[in-house]
Amino acid sequence: MDRKTELVTSICKEIARGEDINRFDWESVSIVIKISPGHVSNKGYLYDSNGQAVSTYAESKKIFRLAMELQTVTHVPGEDPWQEMLVQIRRLDGRIKVDFHYGPDRRWAILPSNLEAMMEELRPAFD
Repeated sequence: MDRKTELVTSICKEIARGEDINRFDWESVSIVIKISPGHVSNKGYLYDSNGQAVSTYAESKKIFRLAMELQTVTHVPGEDPWQEMLVQIRRLDGRIKVDFHYGPDRRWAILPSNLEAMMEELRPAFD
């Protein structure tokens, strides 16, 4: 397994095993990890079997270290590094989806003005 795959796998495991996440009976989770100079954060949603969503975040500081290393490992010289990482996990079978956003704008910004819209946009859809 290459280092990129190891890091993605470790990030997903840290999210899925987190005490904060597992306080709820969740079916799927979406977490957005944001990395910018001098700042790392994450937030997202847990979705239950009834389709209800609850806002959440991953408490593990290890996730930040792993994400920053992943950003370094995946950086292409001469290009901007990714700024946001979307991690989606389905609990039943452990399926994951990971996507990256490059550029200064915030594709997956969860703000008071867009809570409902982002709750739906970030809802995992596994085929």
